[in-house]
Amino acid sequence: MKRLFSSIVLIVISCVSAKAQLISPTTLYKEGISLGLEKNKILFLEYAKNGFSGRVKQTLTADKAKYQYFRIEGGYDFHTEFVDLSCDVFYSSEWHLESFTIGSQVTLISSIYDKYGNIAVRYVPYYDRDLKFHNGWSVSGKVNLTKSISLVAEYGNVPDFRIAYNRLYLGAIFTVKNLSVYPVLEIPLYENEIHLSHSQMVVSICYTFGFK
Repeated sequence: MKRLFSSIVLIVISCVSAKAQLISPTTLYKEGISLGLEKNKILFLEYAKNGFSGRVKQTLTADKAKYQYFRIEGGYDFHTEFVDLSCDVFYSSEWHLESFTIGSQVTLISSIYDKYGNIAVRYVPYYDRDLKFHNGWSVSGKVNLTKSISLVAEYGNVPDFRIAYNRLYLGAIFTVKNLSVYPVLEIPLYENEIHLSHSQMVVSICYTFGFK
């Protein structure tokens, strides 16, 4: 119970401190209704306006319906001259509701040379009913080759839903108007050792219907 209370306090502090420092929408923020596929197996729907956003996610796996995961997220995006920051809270569970995960995600992105690319860090404290308290994190970098093509690399242990383990992502982002496609090679690292035999190509796709 103390761990759960500590997790909730940390989530609240993360969101309140972020809102106190930055008050404008981030440049990465896209107004409108977005839908798509995340890492081959997660459907998502997002509504975003005036810096606020809300998302719902649902897994697509071979498991029975009651073992599928859903996730609800909400947050706010901020922007300053030097950094972009987004802060979200989330709740996820299997449909049989016997387990749950709550947490927050804070992402800080350098925007000084955004024309050429950026560097980002993420911190994801979360509490899982069975796995208890964990700290997820990641560090990533992006290099813009053209207005439509960027190379990306990310390393960290941010979980898709529950279990956190170290992973390295190498890939690219292709953007054409409101459509973004993000294919990457996902390389797992167990006990700090690279396991190429367990690597897989995962693709995320997002299309945004912008407001007029």
